Amino acid sequence: MSEDKVVLITGASKGIGKITAKHFADYGYDVVVNYNTDSKGANDIADEIRKVNRKVLVVQADVSDSKQVEELFRKTMEEFGRIDVLVNNAAIQSTYKIEELKESIWDRTIDVNLKSSFLCSKAVVPIMKKQGSGKIIIISSVAARNGGILGPHYASSKAGQLGLTHYLAKELAPHNILVNAVTPSLIGDAGSIATFSEEKRQGLIDQIPVGRLGESIDVAKAILFLAENNFVTGQTIDVNGGWWIG
Repeated sequence: MSEDKVVLITGASKGIGKITAKHFADYGYDVVVNYNTDSKGANDIADEIRKVNRKVLVVQADVSDSKQVEELFRKTMEEFGRIDVLVNNAAIQSTYKIEELKESIWDRTIDVNLKSSFLCSKAVVPIMKKQGSGKIIIISSVAARNGGILGPHYASSKAGQLGLTHYLAKELAPHNILVNAVTPSLIGDAGSIATFSEEKRQGLIDQIPVGRLGESIDVAKAILFLAENNFVTGQTIDVNGGWWIG
């Protein structure tokens, strides 16, 4: 179990982020719940965290904006004085083919999915260096591996996250800061799949060797493993039930 460690999770008001926040609290972490627009979702999960007697800080911030990121980390340090784990989870999804994709949608997707991982990682590194340790975990997607189905903007943002992971792992290892990625896919209670019809969901299940859609808790457990392991860095854990193996 964790001994008063602190995890900061971006985009923690719903889906994988929300379940991960509760999973870390159950394991003994104090939690910073970041959200952008879903205040209710963020405060609901904060209430759940308090029920297991862990401290929680809820902070609104658009993590694609450097000034708001600075304020997020300032408030976190003011409240807790440390950050042991950063989970770069904030993301947006939309579906477009290349000829339909507007430049503004491309830019916003890259900003939220990739730039935010850069900004938050940049903000946490001096904190973790001073502590002498830390974990950065970036939530990418199977789209980074095989292109996915949502469009070039989403696939590119997620592939960029893997490049960022690999570079940071090399640079930061001498400082005892470990950097890894998780690439979920076909998670039935998060993202676009949560809105699919039963027929469409069954079509996906038929393609998955383990015979079911994933759940956010499956991803949360992989994230916690990386947070607790002290000898894994520069790696990517695929959480997809065998749908993609590479």
